[in-house]
Amino acid sequence: MTLLWANMLRALSMMLNIYAWIIIANVLLSWFLSPQHTVKQFLERITAPVLDPFRNITSRFTSSMPIDIAPLLAIIVLNVAKEVLNMFANQLLR
Repeated sequence: MTLLWANMLRALSMMLNIYAWIIIANVLLSWFLSPQHTVKQFLERITAPVLDPFRNITSRFTSSMPIDIAPLLAIIVLNVAKEVLNMFANQLLR
């Protein structure tokens, strides 16, 4: 049973990693594609639920900055969550 839980935690960790790469793709494509492009709109719909809370937080401090740091913060939080899940999965296997 613990092997099942460990594998589920690792799968969730992999999904968080994929989501972080989707955020990176969204950021990189924002430099090249117009906001009306179909791919850009799709990626924006996928990433908005995670990025919007970070944008709300950072808008208070970075309103004069021309760079959106919300994706960076989201990726950091996703990586921390991924490492915590991996740590729990490794503990289950011991």
